[in-house]
Amino acid sequence: MKGEPRPDRRRSSRTPLNLRVRLRYERNGQQQLCHCRSFDISEGGMGLVSPYELDVGQSVELEFSLPGMKAPLKMHAVIRSRVGFRLCCEFTS
Repeated sequence: MKGEPRPDRRRSSRTPLNLRVRLRYERNGQQQLCHCRSFDISEGGMGLVSPYELDVGQSVELEFSLPGMKAPLKMHAVIRSRVGFRLCCEFTS
């Protein structure tokens, strides 16, 4: 019904997180590297803000360091949705 909150269909809850994220992807057979900011993270994925043209369904590699960790994490992900500069990525590794 109009005006009622929609149920959250996510498999895991999200936690706000503001980190610098290195994002690698392939475009026209060439490896590209860009930097983004995260806005949240969950067990299954990460929300990013990116000014770069990335397509839904595109495979990417994310590299970031969580607070308190010395070594950065490298995660493979797929872009599941994009609204403006906001991307939602699902971890695949």
